[in-house]
Amino acid sequence: MTVFAFDRGDGENPLGQLSAEDVARLPFGAAELSADGRVLAYNDTEPDHLGGQRQTIIGRDFFTDAAQRATSV
Repeated sequence: MTVFAFDRGDGENPLGQLSAEDVARLPFGAAELSADGRVLAYNDTEPDHLGGQRQTIIGRDFFTDAAQRATSV
């Protein structure tokens, strides 16, 4: 198993080294957040329970919007 550990000052952040296409192919969910918790980028690994009607979470607060949606579907 590969474990990724991240730190704000980590210049070798492994996800930061991947292209958007590589991040999209990860077998687990990944999100890049701003310092205030807003979603800057993410890959969508969750099943589509809305029939293709997904809404973007870019710019939304991860902890109040995105994470809440993931647990309510």
